[in-house]
Formats: sequence, structure tokens, C-alpha cells
Amino acid sequence: MPFLMREAVRSRLQKRVSDIEHGYRQNVGIVGSSGVGKTQLLCEFFQSVSRNPKLLPIYVKAETIDGRQLIEQWMGAALSSIMLDRTLNIPKTLSGLLREAEVIVPKTVAAVKHLQKLLRQDKNVFAVNGNDSVVRYVAQNPGSMGFVGLSYVSSDTDANNTGAFIPNVKVAAIYNDSTREYLQPYQAYIALRSYPLSRDLYYIKNETHNGLGTGFATFLTRDRGQLIFAHAHLFPLRLSIVIRPVELNYEMPKGH
Repeated sequence: MPFLMREAVRSRLQKRVSDIEHGYRQNVGIVGSSGVGKTQLLCEFFQSVSRNPKLLPIYVKAETIDGRQLIEQWMGAALSSIMLDRTLNIPKTLSGLLREAEVIVPKTVAAVKHLQKLLRQDKNVFAVNGNDSVVRYVAQNPGSMGFVGLSYVSSDTDANNTGAFIPNVKVAAIYNDSTREYLQPYQAYIALRSYPLSRDLYYIKNETHNGLGTGFATFLTRDRGQLIFAHAHLFPLRLSIVIRPVELNYEMPKGH
């Protein structure tokens, strides 16, 4: 990358940092041909930002990794941060980190070793690339089990939003310790918090003024926005919904 162009990009990045300090969220992408110097520019920018006491820079390396690699990178980062308070000579491998950190945080090191042991034993537990891939794998491999969000197993042909599931996988019922019954993730059970694996969904904005983020949040709380949640098989908290108990009679009337 030519010097003048590099300086222009660096100047724009510093302007974005200044905007962040004043409370404005910034999303920046750097696009260019291979070998022009994008990585070097980002490394220099990251180092300059690291010297700013008002900012906490976080580097995320985007790539597909398996569970073992995730554990090693996550625990390696945790152990490295612990050791940085005591030494600048940080081992580059997880095994080296475990050896050096054992005298400092023996319980943490023991927990990491236990995780490593579980990963070596569990050869049949793995991750795939996305929720759709999980559903596809379970459908094609009888006896397998997957964990995905409700919208990925809800039927696209359920025009009346009755809670029908897709036919090519079986949606498991989870046992509720309080009600002592097995429940599938129907919206009524989610609303009543009877389904054990339900959770809240939060929308967090960091605007210091009433801008686009505030307008979008307002839209989500109105009827049309809440219908989006309902059709995604989530429970809309701001809609007026009445849940009535129903008893089904499976016996056919006499004469039929």
C-alpha cells in the first residue's frame, strides 16, 4: 500500500476512534487485494489503540474451529492474562501455559486439564457450520441429537402459527421439575416459562440521542414489530395474548 494511501486510511481510522470516545458506535471495513498491506496496517492501528487508556481493544480472529481448538484458545487467553501480572515471558503453547501457571492458579489449571480429558473422551460431540447444518445432520443420521433455536425446527408452512414443527426431525420434550411433565417448546409454555430452556431476548442500544436505534426499538415494541417475533415462533411480550387451558377429547362420538 502506498505511503500516502496508508496515511489516509490511518487518519480515517483515528477519526473513528475519536467518534467512539464521544459515544458514537463505529463499524469499519478495510477491503483490498491480497498483499497490499491490510494486515500490517491493522496491526499498527491495534498497537496505537492499545496505548489509549480510555479504550479496550479486542482482537477476534474469524475462522471455523472445533470445540477442542475453542477450549485451547479460550483457556490460553485466560491463563495468559493471569500471568501477565507476574511476567512478560508468556509461553506460546497451552501445555507451556499450564506448566507455568500451575504454581500460581492450581485450581484453574486443574479445571483446564479436566476439560481436556473430557474432550479426548467425547469423540461424538462436535459443532457444525450453523443451525441449518445441525438440523440437516440430525435428519440424515438417525440416533443423533442436535441443539438449535426454535425457529429452525418450526414449520414454514404453519400459516396460522399453531406451533407445528418440521417433519424430518423429532423435537424433544424437556422435563420440567416443577410441573413434573415433559414439555415441547410451544409458545404458551415459553410464555409461562414452563419450558425449561426458554430465555429472554434483549435489544441493547448505546445511542446518546434519539436516532435510528431508538426508532427501531420503538418499532419492535409496537404491534407490527411484535408480530415479527410471533411469526419467528418467539413469544411477543408486548402483545395482548390470552392463554386458555384446553382439554382434548380423543374419543369419537357414538354413531361415527
